[in-house]
Amino acid sequence: MANPDRRYLTTTGRSDPASHLRLELPAPVLLRLLSEGALYAAEFRSLDAVSHRLARKLVLQSCIERLKQTKNTPFSFHSPKRRHP
Repeated sequence: MANPDRRYLTTTGRSDPASHLRLELPAPVLLRLLSEGALYAAEFRSLDAVSHRLARKLVLQSCIERLKQTKNTPFSFHSPKRRHP
């Protein structure tokens, strides 16, 4: 049976300190997460200037990686069933 006094972590926003973690991860892992779309730049912040510069570089690099992945995917503003005159 669950303990009613047990406190759970919530994700209520920036004002709740229990909802934030301070983590360190290697740059290649951050690049992979960004490139796969598993993490967005708006979902984290850098805690110092050096980390900010590296994170910015990795965000831009991940954009390049994602563009390379979609380069071979045909893009059209029109439905594939629509015929052009």
